[in-house]
Amino acid sequence: MKKLLLLCFLPFVFSFTMCGNRGDPLPPLQFSPETPEISGIDQVYRNFLVKWQPVKKFSDGRKLANPEEIYYIVSVNFGKEKVKIKNTYFLDSKVVSEGKKRCYTITAVYRGKYFSQPSEPFCAVARKPIEEIPEILSYVAGDGFVKFEFKPITNYSIEVFRDSSLYISPYKTLPPKTSEFVNKNLVNGKKYSYSFRFSEGNLKGRLSETYNLTPEDRKLPEPPANVFLIRKGNSCIILWDPSPSEDVSGYVILKDEKVIGSTGRGIYFFLPNCPEGSYYIKAVDKAGNFSKPIKAKPDN
Repeated sequence: MKKLLLLCFLPFVFSFTMCGNRGDPLPPLQFSPETPEISGIDQVYRNFLVKWQPVKKFSDGRKLANPEEIYYIVSVNFGKEKVKIKNTYFLDSKVVSEGKKRCYTITAVYRGKYFSQPSEPFCAVARKPIEEIPEILSYVAGDGFVKFEFKPITNYSIEVFRDSSLYISPYKTLPPKTSEFVNKNLVNGKKYSYSFRFSEGNLKGRLSETYNLTPEDRKLPEPPANVFLIRKGNSCIILWDPSPSEDVSGYVILKDEKVIGSTGRGIYFFLPNCPEGSYYIKAVDKAGNFSKPIKAKPDN
């Protein structure tokens, strides 16, 4: 019996003695961010624009719980100038002349006290700037679109900026020799702002003026068909077939040239007092455009 109890107790003893011997202790957590990586430097006319990838991890590979608590220190020319910034880009305010060199490193800072290793230095030498500005020959806003026509240029691409105040990343880049830009599927009645500049790789020119355009539906709706007037005593009713246009919001009734009433998407209008004269129906669309008037025929 004692041997049996001993055999039952032995597994517990071995299990207990092995609990604290499961490998080396884990290393302490690292709260320093990973090292930023500069993705490139653009020369925007006479200034350098430095761009880098956002830091999203700690140096040990764990994901940051709150990436918004990261800010960056930009070191210019190996510490001669330092700038604290929240963005993942830095437009250097120093105007550079052709042949001048500027170098940059980026350090990420988490919660104001945990510093990453500085990025590898990234240097750029200023080139001859692009002085020209895209020449806009004409522009127009239509039904859900805007259109610009350019004087075509063979040397440069054209960068398009839409509703932008930063001018960091273009909305679209047009290849050399492009003569027009059409922006479709826009919301009628909404204002859109456009600016343009020339581009040759990472060399960017000056911005054009800003063009503010509002697309509008100017296409007239189709008129109603088979418009009849039926009299009964002093009253009458006007009947019609609906306009085939999909964006029609209602109809306007006129006597001679004067508006006497309106209706929604109905197909008749009752007049309790219907004096002699000519009656007309116009379709109106959601943009407020009117169709041509159709005269009501008496139903004899």
